[in-house]
Amino acid sequence: MIKTAVAQLLKSDKKTEGAFKVAWQKNGKPVVVGKGVKDIGVSVSHDGPFLVVVAGNGEQGCDVETIVKRTDKEWLGLLGKKSTRY
Repeated sequence: MIKTAVAQLLKSDKKTEGAFKVAWQKNGKPVVVGKGVKDIGVSVSHDGPFLVVVAGNGEQGCDVETIVKRTDKEWLGLLGKKSTRY
């Protein structure tokens, strides 16, 4: 899926798709390496069966989280009083 996202980015940028591969840093972050993919960043996030992959020029970031219904009191407990401005 990462390779597909990078290929689509290159196509939309009207760049020639050269040979590239996805490598993984020690911290688990994917990186794109190869000719013609300089400064392309990718990010991956998953939660259970859901997966999001983004590719773009420069650093990228994404996150997916299952929405959990909470009461106002529960949100206040998570966020703290300083985080809420009603």
